[in-house]
Amino acid sequence: MSIIRLTLLALVACVPLLAQAAPYQLTTAWPVNVGPLNPHLYTPNQMFAQSMVYEPLVKYQADGSVQPWLATRWRHSADGKTWWFTLRDDVAFSNGEPFNAQAAAANFQAVLANRQRHAWLELANQITDVRALSATELQITLKSAYAPLLQELALPRPFRFIAPSQFIDGGTARGIKAPIGTGPWRLASSQLNQRDVLVRNERYWGRKPALQQITIKVIPDATSRAVAFETGEIDMLYGDEGLLPLDTFERFRHHPGYVARLSAPAETVMLALNASQGPTRELTVREALNYAVDKQTLVDSVLYGTQQVADTLFAPSVPYAPQDLTPRRYDPTKARALLEQAGWQQLEGQPWRQKAGQPLAIELAFIGTDALAKLMAEIIQANLRQVGVQVTLVGEEESSIYARQREGRFGMIFNRTWGAPYDPHAFLSSMRVPSHADYQAQRGLPDKALIDKEISEVLTTGDEAQRRKLYHDVLTRLHQDAGVSAHQLCLADVGRAPGGRGDPVRPGDQRDPFRPDYPGNAIMLRYILRRLLLLIPLLLAASAIIFLLLRLGTGDPALDYLRLSNLPPTEEMVASTRELLGLNQPLAMQYLHWLWRALHLDFGLSYATQRPVLDDLLHFLPATLLLTGAALALILVTSLPLGIWAARHRDRLPDYIVRLIAFLGVSMPNFWLAFLLVMLFSVHLQWLPAMGYGDWQHLILPRRLHRLYVAGDQRPPAARQHAGRRQPASRDMGATARIERAPGGAPTYPAQCHPAGGDRHGHAHWRADRRHHDYRKYLCLARGRPLRSFRHFQSRLPGDPVLYPDDGDGVRAG
Repeated sequence: MSIIRLTLLALVACVPLLAQAAPYQLTTAWPVNVGPLNPHLYTPNQMFAQSMVYEPLVKYQADGSVQPWLATRWRHSADGKTWWFTLRDDVAFSNGEPFNAQAAAANFQAVLANRQRHAWLELANQITDVRALSATELQITLKSAYAPLLQELALPRPFRFIAPSQFIDGGTARGIKAPIGTGPWRLASSQLNQRDVLVRNERYWGRKPALQQITIKVIPDATSRAVAFETGEIDMLYGDEGLLPLDTFERFRHHPGYVARLSAPAETVMLALNASQGPTRELTVREALNYAVDKQTLVDSVLYGTQQVADTLFAPSVPYAPQDLTPRRYDPTKARALLEQAGWQQLEGQPWRQKAGQPLAIELAFIGTDALAKLMAEIIQANLRQVGVQVTLVGEEESSIYARQREGRFGMIFNRTWGAPYDPHAFLSSMRVPSHADYQAQRGLPDKALIDKEISEVLTTGDEAQRRKLYHDVLTRLHQDAGVSAHQLCLADVGRAPGGRGDPVRPGDQRDPFRPDYPGNAIMLRYILRRLLLLIPLLLAASAIIFLLLRLGTGDPALDYLRLSNLPPTEEMVASTRELLGLNQPLAMQYLHWLWRALHLDFGLSYATQRPVLDDLLHFLPATLLLTGAALALILVTSLPLGIWAARHRDRLPDYIVRLIAFLGVSMPNFWLAFLLVMLFSVHLQWLPAMGYGDWQHLILPRRLHRLYVAGDQRPPAARQHAGRRQPASRDMGATARIERAPGGAPTYPAQCHPAGGDRHGHAHWRADRRHHDYRKYLCLARGRPLRSFRHFQSRLPGDPVLYPDDGDGVRAG
């Protein structure tokens, strides 16, 4: 192997370090596009992305308090009906427009102009007037005192702010021109069913994220997302139990190179049972369904023990949650007895119960792309089959399921509580809105009017004792109407430490490679040393292969030696030459002897010159170094910038141009290209010498040829490396991640992504308004941990330390 070729190999080993000069980027995946990102509307806008682009007046904290954000302070009148907010004076939208009280008031007015769409949120009903008193003073007037005002202002939608210049027809109800917010990110591009790209907002008023770009690939299938992560197509996966197959999560939990963690219960997953139509109109049937579902088996088998069985609508830790409700545990015998009592008979030989000639048939609707929902639906279907209930599974795309929720076209449908800061007030408030599944499911309840009345009272009363009494009565009624908890949804983290194993990932881990005090130089030094050490086995393998090719090929080295020495190739001479050269020894011994001498810089004698090979190498070394150095200098000036350019514009025109150059470089044999160049410049034009070693003109043709060859041959390992999937150099910078490819994939996710919108449970918000919920008569499934690395992607992407560096405690505000 020539010194030139070895130099090229060394360049390939080290060039990813140079690629680190490119901006930090992260590639992840999501089932759908992030949508138009209208801050004042819901589906198809994805809440985590809205929280990355737009900001609230205040931010919700883990302890239930709120902290100043776009508003620095606030006060209210004695009767609680008028609030005054003082806004920051150093904030601008990402397009340069100033954020002030006038812009904030215009946004509030845009939301209130579409008040009916936001009626699920009581604050939208309570606000009567919003006006700017000055550039930094905002006044909000309410119908009556409203205790959860600050919590609801902290939600990821609808009370966030877009540049007024982006309104359409003076508002946002009909859409927006472009998603221009004050948050640390802005939407750079969106390709339907392919990807969305968010880039850092360079005008951001706070500390900017360390990442400069986040690419969100659209991968609808959960298994495909897992495969994309494991193959390196994406750097990180982060989400709830539907984003990743739970068996894959379980495999990651037991993989020695990963660490998996689960959070405390955050939400309750349930089935909404429609009390307005079909067999579920009967309370006895709803109670029987509660007893017929084996929630513990569902949690253990389908959810791999990542969740907890829940027996009530809210976890005991939720404020105002009653502690004296009687749970309904799995009891198929009691379920059959209740159905018999209600007149649903199972005739001999018939699989399904009947009443008045009608089968006991119920539809269970769920989002078809949610792998976990499908598995849970199949288990529930099997449970109910055992008591004679025919369950038809209806798996449809998201928008169709939401339409069913709004219109009440379901028998049973999956739903969940929203988590903090929505629970319990905002979640209960939405039950009064016809567009939500809760309302549709509860319409048939005899006490529906009383429930709605008490919810309205609990949201406006200033008497704490009265508030507790009302919450207890409402939640008790909901429980008695056969809402059954099934499992508690928790959050999960899966990551790998820098070493790949033995270095656990911890929630809130501060080993952030993008922090100023992070020991990045030490990591880079280790990386360089490792790449250099990898050259040793590479050289050994190359030398062994070349040795075997030479020795096992046709011909005899002894004959070659005699011919070059002008000696007669007699049998005696051949035999003595083989003995002299050691060719009679086994191949393994020959190679080891050569290797031992090579380690001592003894490469033997040249057959052609009869001089030591090392002396010949040193003789030609100056010319080789001159040629190689000139070629490498040209590469650094042209090929590397092209590679970085392509990496920064992956799958776009610059990338395609560089690919074309690379294909031309590798598709033309260098000997053929060299012949063409010699014929053109040396023979036809007579500008350059065809051979020899002398002045600078002798370097031009070899250097140009060398550079063209390397441009094609080295482009992928050099700088591109699929921008989004980084070579180890960038991945080794990572410490932890949600479901993350550490030691790489991307710099550690806990440090990279911190919710800026401040919502504590993005998945909570995601359901809160985006999914028009439906479960008044709910068969609650579980309360627990959405597979969401340390926090759920949907809720956490908008707010980990690097995405939202100012949200240092890692808590999403609502």
